[in-house]
Amino acid sequence: MRKSLSAIALVLAVGGLAAPAFAQMQGYLPRRLTSDDMTILRAEAAKLGPDGPKEQAWQNPKSGNSGVVTFLSAGTKNGMSCRLFRYTFHTGTPQDGTPYELNWCKTSAGKWAIVS
Repeated sequence: MRKSLSAIALVLAVGGLAAPAFAQMQGYLPRRLTSDDMTILRAEAAKLGPDGPKEQAWQNPKSGNSGVVTFLSAGTKNGMSCRLFRYTFHTGTPQDGTPYELNWCKTSAGKWAIVS
């Protein structure tokens, strides 16, 4: 089963998720993800793109959580530059291995947001 979170209106500030977005995003992702997990995940996802690596594993020794982020595609939507990513997590919950897909687009304000 694939969970699509593309309709969630979260903002990714240039260089990272804003603190309120962490809380919203964590409400839809496995509950055992920590803010440290999200920081590690964000850093690994930033390494991916159309001209670079397509997949990156991540692990947080403090929480024991891990996963994989995969760059799927780049394109445009409503004039915005967009990137589609798939996230899978291993947190010791029943949702382990469930892929989550997020379509991030760069808004005219220069911020990244999840769009449908």
